Amino acid sequence: MVLAPVLDLVGAAAFLGAFVQALRLYRRQRLLRNYWLIAATGTALLSVWGFVEAAEGVGLAPAVLERRLQILVLTTGL
Repeated sequence: MVLAPVLDLVGAAAFLGAFVQALRLYRRQRLLRNYWLIAATGTALLSVWGFVEAAEGVGLAPAVLERRLQILVLTTGL
């Protein structure tokens, strides 16, 4: 299906934008730095996951990479 990799890319780009916004807020709001660091880490990992899903959807990423990335995201507590 051609639509699934496109949707994965759109989701990954959205998470990438959320990551950039969380980094900006991390630099600005000193009292909430721990919260924004956790948000930035989570959105960055989800963005990478989305890009790997899109790459696998078109046959560019091996399934081994996807399984290892899922374990990485799950071990960070998301």
